[in-house]
Formats: sequence, C-alpha cells, structure tokens
Amino acid sequence: MNLKKLLPYLPEFLFLDATIIYWFAEGLVFNPLAIILFVIMLQQLLFRAKVSGLIISSAGLLIGLYLLLALFSELSEFATFNSQAQELLAGGLALCLSLITLSSFMFKKYLSSDFSSKNLKAIKA
Repeated sequence: MNLKKLLPYLPEFLFLDATIIYWFAEGLVFNPLAIILFVIMLQQLLFRAKVSGLIISSAGLLIGLYLLLALFSELSEFATFNSQAQELLAGGLALCLSLITLSSFMFKKYLSSDFSSKNLKAIKA
C-alpha cells in the first residue's frame, strides 16, 4: 500500500497501538477497558464515522490537557529540578504532546470532512 493513502489514518492507528500497548502492559488477559477501547478504535478505522471521530478526538484532547496539568502538578512536588524531575518532564511532555497533537489532527480531519459528490448522490437516492 502507498504511504500517502495510510497517512490520513495515522492518528487512528496510533491510538489503536496505544490501546494494545496498554492492554499488554496491564498483564491481564481479560481487560474490559482495553477491549472496549480496542473495539471503539477498530470501529472508527473501519467505518470512519464523523461523530465518533469528533468524540474520540475531543476526549483525547481533554485527556492530554488533563495529563499535562497533572504533570506540572507532579513536577511542583520536586524540591530541586534533579535528574528524576528531568526524566519525568521529558517522558510526560512526550506523551502529553503526542496525544494532544494526534487528537488535534484527528479532530481537524473529522471536522473538515464534508460531503463529497459521491456522498451527496447517495443521500439524494
């Protein structure tokens, strides 16, 4: 497959990958939360529903912003900015900013997706 065809679906694939990583990191074979997240992201990849895409991306944005605030709250507990604080800041910023960026791309994609002529013909029929 061509990379340009897969590029618009990169946020969904990365969210699906993050769900699988979370599932394996928990070490549970039956993890209801991971199963629900996996099914939701798989459904989004297969059906590309605009409303669920906007909801998923909005939730990702809000979670990313919440985690960013939690990161700064945790950093304020350090008396000095030592190597542990630097590791926390680097890892936390990488996670939070990647989540916010992916969610923003996904939100923009589903917000700007309008009806093409193919979809208009299906609506008129």
